[in-house]
Amino acid sequence: DWDEGVAWRVYAAHSLSTWGDNMWWFAGGVFMLHLQEDNLRLTAIYGLVIAASVIIFGSTLGRWIDQTKRMTAAKTFLVIQNTCVSLCALLLAGFIGYKHQIGEEHMSTAIVIVSIASILLASVARLASSGVNIIIQKDWIVVIANNDNDKLAKMNSILRTIELTTYMLAPAAGGLLFTYVGFVGTGVFIAAWNIVSVLLEYVLLILIYRKHPKLACGKVQEVET
Repeated sequence: DWDEGVAWRVYAAHSLSTWGDNMWWFAGGVFMLHLQEDNLRLTAIYGLVIAASVIIFGSTLGRWIDQTKRMTAAKTFLVIQNTCVSLCALLLAGFIGYKHQIGEEHMSTAIVIVSIASILLASVARLASSGVNIIIQKDWIVVIANNDNDKLAKMNSILRTIELTTYMLAPAAGGLLFTYVGFVGTGVFIAAWNIVSVLLEYVLLILIYRKHPKLACGKVQEVET
């Protein structure tokens, strides 16, 4: 049966996920620019590696989702995404906050290590974010809409609107944070946001899952029926 309350929980979970993802996508690039201020090479590498990781590992991600229980996959990606973003934000904020204590002879090495660690964490976070979006948009809402094309189209439309809205507003919010609280404050805020966000999203996913028993059914079983 169609439940408008469940639909709104899906929208809320998607809003939290995309807001954090888009804010970090912008903030990560700004952090990379701060680490190497004389050119945009590091920022370009950051964007290239993240995009390449999704292209290279996207199909593997999809196969793993298909072979894993719905709730297990959703919880796994949710925890990985927010944990990696929080660690990455804290790493960069900590480095920027304490880099004056690092000797000049070790600074270049420290920047390389921090950059590599940050890019790897950000890439894993983006992959996990892609996994969450696949689960919600390609699987869960199909079950929630009960294969009703009109309801499915409505949910897809609203989810897409949320995505585009956060894509526009989250970087602006990130820019304001950098302007008024600085790099260290922004890193700490983003880490704290993701910790709070993962708890809220986790609760929302459990509520959605419990309200729709069909989500507990395996995909193989669904095809057979």
